[in-house]
Amino acid sequence: MASLTKFKKTAQGLLEATANKIVDDFVIALKEKFELDEDDLNNVIDSFKKSAIAIEKKKRPASEYNIFIKETIQRLKAENPESTENLMKLATAEWNKHKAAAAAASSSETEEKPEKPAKASKPKASKAKKADE
Repeated sequence: MASLTKFKKTAQGLLEATANKIVDDFVIALKEKFELDEDDLNNVIDSFKKSAIAIEKKKRPASEYNIFIKETIQRLKAENPESTENLMKLATAEWNKHKAAAAAASSSETEEKPEKPAKASKPKASKAKKADE
């Protein structure tokens, strides 16, 4: 396990050193090719950093609500292409019906499940019986 930790640290260090070398070479190439001064160069680098940070951020997966609303709005648009007003209101109303139906189905499933019988407990030997033995 210790060797794995050491490997990770070494690999991370090499990766950072390589990345720094690439960035340094890139900066030199930009300076030479485009004859940029330090301020212009810093602006370019800042914009690249912002792009890289945006790429690193992961979007969380869409919720059941988001997926339902998206699909419902698309369906409503297809059914009524000339009527684009109140689509969100209609989709939300359908979502509320969907959730109520899901809740009703969920509660009826729990009612239909038979309850597990209680486990029979073993009779405990009395203290007097133990004393006799």
